[in-house]
Amino acid sequence: MQTRRRFLELAIGTTAIGLSRSSPAFSQTWPERPVKVIVAFAPGGNSDSIARIVCQRLNKALGEPFYIENRGGNGGAIGGEAAARAAPDGYTLFMAVSSPMAVTPAI
Repeated sequence: MQTRRRFLELAIGTTAIGLSRSSPAFSQTWPERPVKVIVAFAPGGNSDSIARIVCQRLNKALGEPFYIENRGGNGGAIGGEAAARAAPDGYTLFMAVSSPMAVTPAI
């Protein structure tokens, strides 16, 4: 279990650092203030745990706080709606499991 968790942390950390260094112009201007990450499920679950690891790595890599707002309920639809209604300024990110997000609009 520890090996699997360590692998996950390394994979997420590498992705976060890669995102932070993908474009020099992008990384110089963003983020200039804290970034909200909406997690579509309750605290303590898999999505929340992964989001916390990602936010911790992004905090380190980009030097600005990334904070989590859990908006659980209705199979992730409440969090998805909150993210969809957020200002399109790049300071609200959304994290959810793909299968409920793919099925919910069709229900």
